[in-house]
Amino acid sequence: MINIKDFIIIPRKVMEDNSLTKSDCFLFGNIYNLSRLNGYCFATNKVLSTLSFVKIRTINYSLKRLENKGYIKIERIKNTNLVQRRIYINMIDNSS
Repeated sequence: MINIKDFIIIPRKVMEDNSLTKSDCFLFGNIYNLSRLNGYCFATNKVLSTLSFVKIRTINYSLKRLENKGYIKIERIKNTNLVQRRIYINMIDNSS
């Protein structure tokens, strides 16, 4: 049986953005899926690479493009000696 958690959601606005690659769009869907529980994604680039079937270098470029275009927001939270990266999905404006 197929569960809704088995799907990756990619908004049409992201898919139709010609400045993004297919890898960018697929990564966005994975980040969205991973952020549903906590409201943010804290997966490492290695995990995102495995989920997206691309090299870590591609993840680095894709994260930068998605952040520059305003689709995601990346924060680094310092907890004692640990720095956790949190990737938030920015709300997609459907009016345009």
